[in-house]
Parts: sequence; structure tokens; C-alpha cells
Amino acid sequence: MSKYFTALGIAVVTFSSAATLANVDGDAFGEETHSVSRQMMEMDAIQSFGRIDIDRNGVIDMDEFRAQAVVYAELARLNRKISVDTGDTLISISAPRGVADRVDPTERAAIDAIARRRFHLETEGTGFDRQAWAKYRLARFEEFDNNDDDILSGAELAGFYRAVSFSTSSNI
Repeated sequence: MSKYFTALGIAVVTFSSAATLANVDGDAFGEETHSVSRQMMEMDAIQSFGRIDIDRNGVIDMDEFRAQAVVYAELARLNRKISVDTGDTLISISAPRGVADRVDPTERAAIDAIARRRFHLETEGTGFDRQAWAKYRLARFEEFDNNDDDILSGAELAGFYRAVSFSTSSNI
């Protein structure tokens, strides 16, 4: 039952944060972008920590990590966008072609299992503090920065989107 409330909490906080940050006349997910810099992703990691650390103990534990993986995947597919919070503004990355509209129950279970495995590989079960979370998020960014220019664009950005939305086997 706590997993349900953790996931629900992350979904509510994530969506309400996106809606609050957005310009009243603009898109609730931010202005669409076709590139994301390392600096933007670092700011997003800092901003997202507080939304994911639901119990406010300063550590993203396994339940919070698993819930954010499922919620981020579901929101990315449902909304067809991923928001990046740069601290000053909210920008969005649109879904590339071929990303499914929904996460089905079998995929949800797989995402949960993949997230559990990734959590243990990255933290040895101890969780992510703010610094470890930022390092993890930047490492995920670097996985897709094929030309090492500190900017994701084109196929790099599409690959990143697919990874966040768990639309590819690169998450395993």
C-alpha cells in the first residue's frame, strides 16, 4: 500500500510542480526544446530531488526510486512530453516516433523490477542523497551524449526520451 501512495504522491507533486512553473498562457510542460544541455540536466536533477524524496528525509529510497521510474514513464507516454526544470524555466522534450501511448501492466511490473535492480546497482541499497542523485542523473545524460558535446539533440535526445519513458531495452 505504501508503494501506491508513494507513486501517487510523486505523480501529484510532479504534475502540480509542472503546472505551477508554467506560464499561465503557455504550455503546462514548458516550451518545447530540441536540445538539452548538461547544465540544464544538472539543474533538473537538483529540482527533481525534492519532488521524489516524498518523506523529506534527504534520501531517495528504493520505494521512491521505483515509484519515480514508473510515474515518469507513465507521464512521459501519456503526455507525450518530458519536462526539464532548469530552475528558471520549464522546457519540454516531445516524444519521438514509436513511443507507445501507455504503460501496460506487464511493462509496469518490468519497469518496477528494472528500477529495483538499477537502485541496488547504483546505491548498493543505501539510497540517493542529493549529490548521488545529481551524479546518477548526469550519468544517464552522458549515456546518450554520443559526441561528448554536453548537449543532447536529435537521435541523442530521442534515445534519452525512450530511456526515461522505458520505451527501449536500454534500461535493462
